[in-house]
Amino acid sequence: MRDQAELSMKIILVGATGYLGPRLAGVLQSVRHEVTVVTRDATLRANRLPEGVRVVGVKDYEPAALQHVLQGTDAVVNLAGANIGKGRWTRRRKALLLSSRVETTTAIVSAMSYLGTDERPSVFVSTSGIDYYGNSVDGTVTEDSPSGDSFMARLCVEWEGTARQAESMGVRVVTMRMGTVMGRGARALQLRLLPFRFFMGGPFRPGKQWFCWVHLDDALDLYRFAIEHHEVRGSMNVVAPGVLRESEAATAIGRAIHRPSWLPVPASFLKLAMGEQADLLLLGRHAEPVEALRYGYRFQYPEFEMAIRQILG
Repeated sequence: MRDQAELSMKIILVGATGYLGPRLAGVLQSVRHEVTVVTRDATLRANRLPEGVRVVGVKDYEPAALQHVLQGTDAVVNLAGANIGKGRWTRRRKALLLSSRVETTTAIVSAMSYLGTDERPSVFVSTSGIDYYGNSVDGTVTEDSPSGDSFMARLCVEWEGTARQAESMGVRVVTMRMGTVMGRGARALQLRLLPFRFFMGGPFRPGKQWFCWVHLDDALDLYRFAIEHHEVRGSMNVVAPGVLRESEAATAIGRAIHRPSWLPVPASFLKLAMGEQADLLLLGRHAEPVEALRYGYRFQYPEFEMAIRQILG
């Protein structure tokens, strides 16, 4: 029997109109998979999605409507969720960040439960975050490490727990714990580059915190890898092996664009400007992609400076 990776699959992408979604649709199409995007706003197709991608609008991701879309498909990828980096984390914003992820995931799992065993997708790949492990300056975390107690950690725990409910239906579940995605047009990279353009670049203090990152090409390939390979299940850290300190990342960026990297950004300034959201930059963890490497995935960009130089041309 041929490996699933050799077969054309019917793949549903839910909420795929952000940075990763259109690019993932293109990657999957390039290897002849049939891609359908399910979104609350089907009018986004023209500007953001590759030609040939089928788009289905489902208001509020209502489970009964999702049921018909999911019927007979091979895989579902959940990318839905309000933008973590947009807006201050007020109580209302936090509630939206959580509900937009958990409620959509709940709807997908509920829709699967309405389908017969032979009608359900065989794999559910659901997005999560490396923030699952909380904030820790020292120590190494792997997929077996316990969760943390920060707001983002609690969000990821509930998000993943909801996705794993599909396992009771015989669906293979993979939760993708994403690091910061580095690629052309990525907002995280644009924000980091801005002060360097004005010769004011440097690390976010204290500078010793770990910076977990992954090149866009590897992030997309790991989603494809999780979809296509039957043996992959459970959680997977979507981070490059070359995790480094914040100060080292700033130095590498400076070298890549021929700018100084001597001016650190004070923690007090970030906290004033961003509030609790500043913890995403000021705190970190040394996460390793143990599961991806164990399953045999080979990173195209394992080291940060190599990745930055490629992205910036």
